[in-house]
Amino acid sequence: MPDKKITQLTELITALSDDPLAIVDLVAGETKKITKDNLLKGKIDITFLTTKGDLLTRTAAALARLGVGADDQVLTADSAQAAGIKWAAPVAGQTLYEAIVAPAGGDYTTLGAAITAGKKRIFIRNGTYAEAGNINLPDGVVIVGESREGVIINIGAFVLQCLGTGGNERKIELYNFTLNKDTNVGDLTDFNFIDGSVIQNVHFDGHTSASLYCLDIASSERVVVRGCYFEKHGYGIFWAGIECWYNLITGNYFANNRIGVRLEGADFTLVANNVFKGGYFAIDLNACDHIQIIGNYLYDQVGGAGGPGAINTENSTRYCLIAGNYIYSPAEKAITIRASLDKANAIIGNHIWDPGHDAIEIATGSDENSVLSNYFYNVNTSYEAVDDNGDWTTIRGNVSIGPGGTDGVYVEEKNIVMYKNVSGGAIAAGNVVIRATSAALNEITTTAVQGDDKVLGVAETAAGNNFPIAVKVLGKTTLLKVNGTAAIAIGDFLGTYTVAGIAMKAAAGDMAIAIALEAYAVADSNGVIDALIIEPRKI
Repeated sequence: MPDKKITQLTELITALSDDPLAIVDLVAGETKKITKDNLLKGKIDITFLTTKGDLLTRTAAALARLGVGADDQVLTADSAQAAGIKWAAPVAGQTLYEAIVAPAGGDYTTLGAAITAGKKRIFIRNGTYAEAGNINLPDGVVIVGESREGVIINIGAFVLQCLGTGGNERKIELYNFTLNKDTNVGDLTDFNFIDGSVIQNVHFDGHTSASLYCLDIASSERVVVRGCYFEKHGYGIFWAGIECWYNLITGNYFANNRIGVRLEGADFTLVANNVFKGGYFAIDLNACDHIQIIGNYLYDQVGGAGGPGAINTENSTRYCLIAGNYIYSPAEKAITIRASLDKANAIIGNHIWDPGHDAIEIATGSDENSVLSNYFYNVNTSYEAVDDNGDWTTIRGNVSIGPGGTDGVYVEEKNIVMYKNVSGGAIAAGNVVIRATSAALNEITTTAVQGDDKVLGVAETAAGNNFPIAVKVLGKTTLLKVNGTAAIAIGDFLGTYTVAGIAMKAAAGDMAIAIALEAYAVADSNGVIDALIIEPRKI
């Protein structure tokens, strides 16, 4: 019975005519002819394929044999050849790596030796490598390990570095190996001006020194750090300097670093979907703008007594988003907006479980921050879900639950909105204000009408005519100016009085804007009391 594969080949190449079919042996230069009848019977003569690797090909006129090529040659299209193909050495660009680092059988036995030899595309086979000095990575280097935990590069007292400069940046790519620091001497890495670099699936295995860095990056933009593992170091990632823009830190695991990620002077950087275990605190922003901290899982940060939280901002950090993070069992605070001039940061939709102190702290001197739609579980009743000492903070829509679904600690609602003063004169902090009668929605004024229906809130700041002014429309104020002719008791509703900017005890039919938290019974307009600003309601 004819061989099935030969039969299938025959069906493909059988000519429709009865003419003999010529087969050319390109090596021997001979032509052999077979008939259609023999082809159909599967009796094609392939005895001229004499060597392992010979190929059956075709010229313009006939089937042909192409002899096997030499070792390391590749099959290459070439229209000048009779069969249109040939064996040839690989051309430039077809070699994936310039050097193999291996304990034995490679081109080099250490990464440092391959770099010293000027190699830029390097593959490292599984093994343990002891480096003998600092390794300075050149521009364009690509280093790929066989596996992250199988390739162990012991850097000892030395450092893996890439020392680009402004105007002479270096791009590097690092994949799939462990960089091990087996001594408490020096940082693990030192990277400067590495714009556009990628660091992926690298295990940075450090030591326990509180002041040294696993991944030290300075003055670099458009860098991706993804899927890496950082452990046992002072700082997992320390990123600082000029032009730290548009960077991505995602999918990494930080274990028992004193600080997981610290950014200094960084802008437009995303820290997303990372896991932080233990340490002092997980993420620290120092003088940063436009940072997004999204979807991270943080647990068991120990913090400092009453100090920074698992996520911490300081030193004029502004316009940052802290959203969708899950923070479990921090020994101290979960999130701290910690410093004066930390401004316009938004804390939204985070889950905070079992904090050892206040869940969120907004420090004195910070302003225009927002705390929205967060979930707090089992906040210690000796502390607060949101400890707000800042200016113009907005706190809305948060939920606080105690153990077993019981009531949690109270979360005060606050809302402060910027308006324009069009009263024709100055408005002082603590004055009651109303919406102006105009088509503009951002204009306010004062009134001398008792119980005015257009009452809006209480000025948090002072402002001259036609200047912006902050108005609290919800939450506690300590500034409310009142008249006590009708004696005010704690719990009384308050509305506008017949003196512009002053509140009084609301009478039946008046529109109320606040509830008194202090009493005032002096028949003058000089009172200043604590009050809870509420949504306007008719008495």
